[in-house]
Amino acid sequence: VLALAAIAAGIGLISGQMWARILGVIIAVINAVANVGFLNAAPVWSSIMIAFDVIVIWALTVHGGEMKRL
Repeated sequence: VLALAAIAAGIGLISGQMWARILGVIIAVINAVANVGFLNAAPVWSSIMIAFDVIVIWALTVHGGEMKRL
């Protein structure tokens, strides 16, 4: 279900929809919180994924509106 929501958010992001930016941030936050639980099992991979989620959240909040201008 989460993968279908991510696909829908990706399609919405291409068309510059605000709901897709919000959904993308929510999915990235859920993924980051889930990876915190795996820090003991796979510390390097979990840290990389958390960092990637932070970059995605930053990109969606700061640069997400640039898609509407295209």
